[in-house]
Amino acid sequence: MSSPIVVGALGGSGTRVVSSILQAWGVDMGRTLNESEDELLFTHLFKRPGYIHAVSDKNLQQRLRAYGQLRSKGTIHRKEYAKWMREALDPVHELDQPWVEGAIKTYQENPSGKNDWGWKEPNSHVILPHLVSVFPNMKYIHVIRHGYAMAKSSNLQQLNLWGMHYGIRPEKIADEPVMAQFHYWRVANLGAKLVGEKLLGERFFLLRIEDLVEHPVDTLGRLASFLKMNLDAEMLVEGQKIITRPSSFDRYKEVTAEDVGDDGTSLPLFGYANPSN
Repeated sequence: MSSPIVVGALGGSGTRVVSSILQAWGVDMGRTLNESEDELLFTHLFKRPGYIHAVSDKNLQQRLRAYGQLRSKGTIHRKEYAKWMREALDPVHELDQPWVEGAIKTYQENPSGKNDWGWKEPNSHVILPHLVSVFPNMKYIHVIRHGYAMAKSSNLQQLNLWGMHYGIRPEKIADEPVMAQFHYWRVANLGAKLVGEKLLGERFFLLRIEDLVEHPVDTLGRLASFLKMNLDAEMLVEGQKIITRPSSFDRYKEVTAEDVGDDGTSLPLFGYANPSN
């Protein structure tokens, strides 16, 4: 089984743009994608805190291995197929049994084969150690956006799903969502960074979305180098076409350290400067 290229992040960090660039560069990022470019079969299987924290490491990694076999070779064991269908009785994002059956059939009929393949699903970082265990030669791109901008984001899916598992109490999420989101931004991104650097080394890439928007040529060059791709003029043009400056790009400038409960130690962890006032 060939090794995947995985894109993860906190939701709303800019992963859709990165996935779109990879697809333009010929990477098979999946055929069951939503408008945000999330690979929904992976979503169905792994965006499940109850499952992730209840199942054994062995069974979780067995499911990841089965997902990789289906994506790359088009094969799935009948017992694993039955488990995935049973999981659909408790659907994520309304991905019910007929949808899951169709998604599996799509990959059985057209696997990636020897082509570069992977997926984008922001929640991937939550199980990064298990991904590395199953796919030791994988490449992982962790996308990050300024913590102040993320603190004010309306996308709180990950915070609500996983926050308590990162030590963030439900009461804090309910009463102080901006501070809770900034807290989650720090601990979740730092966890992904430390695990990625330790377990993957040069196969881990921390991509700040601000760099992609403000310095597209240089950042696309670094991304291509990470993927061991020769960035020709056509690929550069295709990548630049995809990159846009979001209307909320400068939202972080409207947020103060007091708003998010920042003690000055968080932003520098990821190369961001603390506000000057």
